[in-house]
This record gives sequence, C-alpha cells and structure tokens, in this order.
Amino acid sequence: MTTQISSSSSTEKGVDGSVAASIILNVQGLRELAVYGFRSWMLQDYDQPYEVILNLFADARLMFDPLVQGKNPNCDPRIFEHGEPEYFNVSASNNLGLHLSKGRFVLFANADIIYPGNFLSRTMAELAKRDICYAVAGRLNMTPSDCARLKPAMSYTRDNAFNELLGWEHKPGANVWNAISPWMLRRDVAFDIGGFDKRVLIAEDKDLSIRVVHYLRRKNLQQSMIALTDLMGYHQHHAGTGLFDAFTESNAVIEPRKARLAADPTSDEDIVPTPLHDRAALMRDIRETKKPPLMNQYRKDWKGKISRRAQKVWNALAYGK
Repeated sequence: MTTQISSSSSTEKGVDGSVAASIILNVQGLRELAVYGFRSWMLQDYDQPYEVILNLFADARLMFDPLVQGKNPNCDPRIFEHGEPEYFNVSASNNLGLHLSKGRFVLFANADIIYPGNFLSRTMAELAKRDICYAVAGRLNMTPSDCARLKPAMSYTRDNAFNELLGWEHKPGANVWNAISPWMLRRDVAFDIGGFDKRVLIAEDKDLSIRVVHYLRRKNLQQSMIALTDLMGYHQHHAGTGLFDAFTESNAVIEPRKARLAADPTSDEDIVPTPLHDRAALMRDIRETKKPPLMNQYRKDWKGKISRRAQKVWNALAYGK
C-alpha cells in the first residue's frame, strides 16, 4: 500500500503554476545518508513555493518524518511510502516522481547529496533569467574524513543550512565533477520526452541527457546542455551499491539509440512511450523490474577485463567514453 504524508493541503491541487520547483528524491538503501540530502532541501532559502517529493521504497518513515521540522515555510514536503521492490529501478522511480510533481521545473536529485541553503534560489534565478529548459550543476565528491565532520542531520537549521560545506570544492585535491546533478528540466519538456526510459537501470542520467538535448535541438528550444558549474552539491562518500550489475543491459539501450539520434537530427526516438499520467502503470514498472544477472558484464573472459570494464562503467557515469 502507498501512503503519503503532506505538510499542507496544496498537495491536492493540480498543476496550476503556483509551484516553482519540484525536487524528486528516491530512497531505498543508504538511508542514513539520505536523511542529510532530504534535510538540506527542507532548509533552502528560496522565497517561492517549492515541493520536495520523497519516494521511500523501504520502511523508513520514522527516519524522515522529524526532518521536516523547522523547514522553510515555502517548502511542501510530500513523503510517499511504497514498500520495497525486487530491484531499485531509478528511472521508473523518477518517472513516478515526475507524475506526482506540480512544479514548473523538476529537479531529479540524488538523495545522498547535500545542497547548501542558497542552492535552489541561485539555481532558479539562473534558469528563469536565461530561459533554460535543461541544466545540470556541479558536485563535490566528499571523502570519508569530510563526511566524518558532519553533525547529525537535525543539527542543521535555516540559520546554518549546511553552509559550512561551501568552499570545500576549492580545497587541494578536491574531487569535483562539473556537470552531473541534479538534472533540472522544465516539467513540460520532461513530459514531452516521456521522462526516463524504464529499461535503463544505470547511467540513466546519461541517457536522459542524450535524449533531452536532441529533443530541444529538434524543437529549437536549446542547443546544448547547460552546466551551472559553480553551483555545487556535496556527495557523501559510500561503498558501491551493486547497480553496476545492470550496466550491460542498460548500455545495450543507450549506445545504439545515441548513435541513431546523432545520425538523424529529426528523429523522434528521443521520446519514450512512458504512461506518465497513469500512476498504476508507473507503479507496475517499478514492481515488475527484475534483478539483473550478477555482474553479467564480467562473465566471459573475465581475466584481464575486470579492471577495464569497471573503468568503462565509471567513465560512463561521469559522461566519459
């Protein structure tokens, strides 16, 4: 059964333009890190109505309920519990978040990334001023020692909205990715392209970027992806999650389509047929996702290939080749 917790009656309204931004978060594992990401969105200094949609695919409500205390009054947190699926399909979960959203812009964010209090106000000002349809931001990959310096999530308030992290990206040796997350789209564009491809279980951000940029060029709305490189999220360090197991199957969808789209600027293959208005169908996409074969991409002739394949996966996540 799906349950919802909402801080206001506004969640019953349809899309009417009153909500500026919808932040989409999905959580199954790494919940002890996700509390920081969720809390950081509660504390944004943004002066317009925005919502934070948290899809929980685990029994973790008690971890997140208290985090709404002391939030920005303009923030409408909407927490949904769905139960744990067989496999965490990030693409299908993002599509569910898109279906639930009401904002003019949707921001698909990783829940284990912390955003300082000025992130949303600066981002939304830039998106509006430049009439941007699609953009990404930067990210600092925190070290274990960085993470050890964090205080309990509820220790952060609107007076100290994780602002102590600002500037860490300038430290010697900082590991910064300039164009990665969150993935910020005008909601109508996200619907036009069908959201995420449910078949892509890893590197879904790469696939989204390929498709949305092709679509925007085709419609003469925007000619390239825009990176707001000095707007930074702070990614908490953690061990691998096992999603690499899905790389072979996902890459078999991403790369051939990428080649076809590059060859044909007029192709409408940038659109996927996702039933974004059908919540029951979106939930089926999540429930019916099967766990990929364990490390399937390494089975044949694995000696001498493991390191090269692992590097290939990592590079794909970072938009490399």
